[in-house]
Amino acid sequence: MDNFKELQDIWKSGGSKQLPDVKSIISKAKKDQKSLVSQFLIAVACMLLSIFVIVWVGITYDFEMITTYIGIVLVLITVVGYSAIMAYQTYKLKRIDMSASPEKVIPLLEERFQFAQLLATKGMVSYYLLLNIALILYFLEVMAPMKPMLKTICISVYVAWMFIAYFVLGKRQREKQYAKYNRMLDGLKQMQQLYTEEKH
Repeated sequence: MDNFKELQDIWKSGGSKQLPDVKSIISKAKKDQKSLVSQFLIAVACMLLSIFVIVWVGITYDFEMITTYIGIVLVLITVVGYSAIMAYQTYKLKRIDMSASPEKVIPLLEERFQFAQLLATKGMVSYYLLLNIALILYFLEVMAPMKPMLKTICISVYVAWMFIAYFVLGKRQREKQYAKYNRMLDGLKQMQQLYTEEKH
């Protein structure tokens, strides 16, 4: 079966009692695929923009402490590295042809889903860990002239934002991503199962 048209023809001619709307399944899968790709592209674009900002800060300001420059370089390495991984995931997901045979699509999609889970868990933990280490090195000099009260406020706001970004926003984003992957896989597996039943 090269595409869903053959599957639809077999079901129509076979008089099956269970005829899922193949076009609808493919259309929904493509919609979720496009949504994920767009989401990843936006994330990559934002990271690339932040790279320019970080470079601009490093060039514009004359910092005195070497730890500040180490922090800036570590931020760059972290953001560039994670952006490259996200771009790779986006490229591989976009190349999947949802109208091809479910036998071909399902393994590819499951591979992307497993990678997405790894990226959203261990990958995200590593990203936040390295990013926070880098920012601590950067803040050592930036926050040095601040009064204790201002330091406390800045640190409190920063810690609160990190917790919200990882445990609230990050969790919601992961759940939405997983739901889209699962919808695509469920639809394709339904097609595969009923196609197998029709053949027998």
